[in-house]
Amino acid sequence: MGDFVGSRSSEPNRRVLVVDDDPVIHGYFRKILSSITPSERSQPGGISGPTTDVVPFAVDAAIQGAESLALVERALDAGRPYALAFVDMNMPPGWDGVETIRRLWAVDDTLQVVICTAHSDLVWAESLAPIGGSARLLILKKPFDPAEVRQLGLALTEKWTLERHVQSRISDLRETVAHHSELLARSHFEFQALQQALDQNVICSVTDHRGIIIEANEPFCRISQYSRAELVGKSHKVINSGCHPTSFWADMWRTIAGGDWWRGEICNRARDGSLFWVDTTITPYRNPAGVIEKYVSLRVDVTARKAAEAELRKMAMLDPLTGLPNRSLLLDRLTHYVHRATEPAAAGFAVFFLDFDRFKLINDSLGHDIGDAMLREIAARLRRHLDISDTLDLDDGGCTAARLGGDEFVVIRGNIQSPDDATAVAEGLLHEFASPYSLGEHEVFSTVSIGVVTYHDGYRQADELLRDADTAMYEAKLAGKGRYVLFDAAMRERVLRRLEIEVDLRRALRANEFQVLYQPILSLETGRVVGAEALLRWNHPRFGLIPPGEFIPVAEETGVIGEIGDWVVRQACEQHVRWQRSDPEHAPPTVSVNLSRTQLASEDFIRRLDAILAETGLAPAALQLEVPESQVLENQHELTNVLRRLKARGIRLAMDDFGTGLSSLSGLHNLPFDVVKIDRAFVSDMSRGRSLFAVAHAVITLARNLGMSTVAEGIEHQDQVVGLQMLDCEYGQGYLFAHPMTADDLSAFLVGPRPEVSRPASLQAPLPAPPIFQPPIMGPHPPVLGPYPRNYPRPS
Repeated sequence: MGDFVGSRSSEPNRRVLVVDDDPVIHGYFRKILSSITPSERSQPGGISGPTTDVVPFAVDAAIQGAESLALVERALDAGRPYALAFVDMNMPPGWDGVETIRRLWAVDDTLQVVICTAHSDLVWAESLAPIGGSARLLILKKPFDPAEVRQLGLALTEKWTLERHVQSRISDLRETVAHHSELLARSHFEFQALQQALDQNVICSVTDHRGIIIEANEPFCRISQYSRAELVGKSHKVINSGCHPTSFWADMWRTIAGGDWWRGEICNRARDGSLFWVDTTITPYRNPAGVIEKYVSLRVDVTARKAAEAELRKMAMLDPLTGLPNRSLLLDRLTHYVHRATEPAAAGFAVFFLDFDRFKLINDSLGHDIGDAMLREIAARLRRHLDISDTLDLDDGGCTAARLGGDEFVVIRGNIQSPDDATAVAEGLLHEFASPYSLGEHEVFSTVSIGVVTYHDGYRQADELLRDADTAMYEAKLAGKGRYVLFDAAMRERVLRRLEIEVDLRRALRANEFQVLYQPILSLETGRVVGAEALLRWNHPRFGLIPPGEFIPVAEETGVIGEIGDWVVRQACEQHVRWQRSDPEHAPPTVSVNLSRTQLASEDFIRRLDAILAETGLAPAALQLEVPESQVLENQHELTNVLRRLKARGIRLAMDDFGTGLSSLSGLHNLPFDVVKIDRAFVSDMSRGRSLFAVAHAVITLARNLGMSTVAEGIEHQDQVVGLQMLDCEYGQGYLFAHPMTADDLSAFLVGPRPEVSRPASLQAPLPAPPIFQPPIMGPHPPVLGPYPRNYPRPS
């Protein structure tokens, strides 16, 4: 080891080697290890010593395993070995991480190694078989936490330095023992002198060839809390902690009985029940005839170091905010459950994926401190409800609760024999989280959406269970939140289809798979076409026609909605200009385009819209933009400024799908809309009772008083037209008049015979809502043409 190992300097060896085929990772480790401050040195696993601004790590890097081996050999030759190496598991095309470690240890068996990997489902016993288990090996899962990397660097370099000092001392002592052992047969006095020397330095005991203690020094008595009289004549079973398996002791006895010395770390139990760890070296002693008569054990107390390592493990496996297991420990435990479930007569289990509704709103509106307090309260409720405690043990009464991150938690529950057992647990969780949270001065509510997966033979990996539980949770969100959903295979098919749609969306524009159809908007008085709504359709080469409700949300999530939305606006504007130029008499006054939440939230949306209007030559007044009512309700404050800027340009604005959230009635007067479009579901249900009829009347009356027009969507029957005429609704669209059609077909529709709208003679004047609603009489009605309505643009 050169001069370094023999040095008695109190400064640890801070030389670190990073082996990774990505140079960015090299810089990442240098940055992390160069920013350790004195305050971190005092954390568990940190180093005590002289205070400096930055702990002086020396970080070298290698791209491949062969390069790292050359660096290690040169460092050893120079007497400046590395204490620690971070090794990536996958470094094509050279050696992988396991082969690199095996070769590095072949030349330097003292090197501490941290394996860096993104894989959480490796069967480590198989993967690490070529290099075997070792106390010099730890696993660090990606993505890295800088604090975790820094603590590993501090603790492992200190461990390396401590072991070198201990080895140096033990080496010196071993030489002393070997020298004096030869003199034992000639002089008992010399043995006493040796014993006295050892008593001043290390924990020492001597046993006969059967393992019965015949000598125990004072440090041994002190750490074990037994007197010399209580130890002599007994075996070391008196301090056996039960922490080591039978195979551990069998290996030790096989080694020393064969005449070789043995070294290992042993956990013993003192008289008061406390545990202590000793780094132990056992050396056989042979008589002049070559027969083993005694064994001399030299021990160094390493209890403090083991405690620091345990704290490091805790930091690596527990979520720091809630104290619950983190993703890494969760996957380890879930893997254990999967393997155990394959055993004969094994009990089943279920996985529950919890996502808390409205948490983002609470966190953003009340602050992250309140959000963190809520997460801690969630963890406390899980502990109470599931009767679990904070532990790193593999299992805790058949139940594990973990935090994945954000407001996502996972529960693994054992002893689940049927789906009914799983639903009972899910219902209990829903009830537990239905009550409000008292967080300081605030009381907040947040229901939970739960996805449930029960184990069956088809699962082989922990990630698969977690994936499907997440999918079921997403279905619970879509179903209205605050509920649970059990996973089934159909959900997986929908997810796979969604993934395919996500991939194919990115090329659909370039492949000309999108098409814009147009549905006319007609006057319910005259039957004249007063507008046309542009409707996007996607002709998928494999799935056929995909409805917008399926692919638009995916486009919003993936960020391609901006490009698609701009394309639709451009297509609609260009087509309307063609209608105006080719047949100005019959061209619809306006063309309508639906906007998504993502488009409106885009900072440069208005700039792009101005450019499209300028390039196509369409007058702003001929363009109508439709915004769903749900978006207005969720983002009224943010949208108002955008809507007013659009209105200032002369662009017409319509609130789409009105009737799905009637709470917007109170704020309608503050919004610069020209048109209110009544949702198709509301139109279809309007004839079912007096209350819905009265609400529809109120909506139409309010819109008229505010100077807004009303358009009824989804009209399919003549009796719906009559009911809307009774309420003085001005415009409508739906299959009764025309299905969405191509631009050419709409051109023919515009010059063809007008659709007839029937209005009984008794309803030629607008009527107020009747005191008691009677559904309109169905049957043919003669067409009646009244004056042209008020607010919609008049056709040319």
